[in-house]
Amino acid sequence: MKSLTLRNIPDTLLEKIKDKAREEHRTLNDEILRCLEKEYDDDKWETINGKRVNQEERIRNLKNLAGIWKDKPELVKTMLEVVASRRSST
Repeated sequence: MKSLTLRNIPDTLLEKIKDKAREEHRTLNDEILRCLEKEYDDDKWETINGKRVNQEERIRNLKNLAGIWKDKPELVKTMLEVVASRRSST
């Protein structure tokens, strides 16, 4: 296994990484490896329209989008009308 040395890490970034490592009961090294694996794990990315998209971020965005519909019954009504009109036209 290879080693890597990081230089010129901004103090604020290093503190954030240290805090997260403490919270998760990880070593600093393990926390940095987790961050790198999370960012570069190919199973977490997909290609949509030629762009590389993080699946977790996509799911989070879709959930946020779906969540706004709960508070807007008129949107739900409109969507149901669209679906019904498409079904009747086929």
